[in-house]
Order: sequence, then C-alpha cells, then structure tokens
Amino acid sequence: MQAFRQDLPPLPRRRRRCRIPPRVRVVSGLPAAVSRERLDLLDDRRHVIAFSMVGGDHRLFNYRSVTTLHRRSANRDGDEVTVVVESYVVDVPQGNTSEDTRVFVDTILRCNLQSLARFAENLGRTRSQQHHL
Repeated sequence: MQAFRQDLPPLPRRRRRCRIPPRVRVVSGLPAAVSRERLDLLDDRRHVIAFSMVGGDHRLFNYRSVTTLHRRSANRDGDEVTVVVESYVVDVPQGNTSEDTRVFVDTILRCNLQSLARFAENLGRTRSQQHHL
C-alpha cells in the first residue's frame, strides 16, 4: 500500500450534502480512453472517499483507493492546512515489475493531488475575495 500526503488549504467549516450523479466525467493523468470506476465509500463527516476501478482500457487491475482529509492546526506560517492522504492497492500487470507499477501509479496520483491542491487554493482565494466584497 502506498500513501501520499499533500497539504491543502483548510477544509470548509460548514458541511454540505453531496449528490452523486450516475455518471461523472473524470479528467486525470491516466493514459486510457475509458475507465469504469465504482464509488465504494463517501463519508462527508469523516472526510473519506474510496473507489475501485472496475474496467477500462488501462492496466490498473484490481485498483482500489482510499483518500482521507485531515485538518492540521498550523503549517510553518501558522495557517491551518488540510493534509490529503491517498492509499491504494493494485495488481502488478504481467510483464511489469512491482516497481514499474508503483512508479506509474505514484506519478498519476502526484499529478492528481497537485491539481487538487491548485483547485483548492484557487477556490479558497475566490471565496476570500468574495468575502471582502
């Protein structure tokens, strides 16, 4: 199991209920035309999401991922931050080594977490600007 950590701006203080549409178009770093994924868990209260890849034209067989958000009181600047931890398991495809598979998945996750961080930072900036209007 591999875990990633990424510091993000703080979690919103209010809680929202999420409605999950039956189909979601996901843009990620995965080099595949099609990926079918199943949402296994979505817990807004505990800030946990889990999903499995159940099909597609990629080589990530039996991929399962759990992502959790953890609020931390302060970073070096004294600001509150959110730490994102993503853990996964995946089968090693025939013809690849476990190291090849780990590096491949780690690279995709790193890119996705960096995109999430940029999105959250921009969202926080936008909310801050709207608050000051």
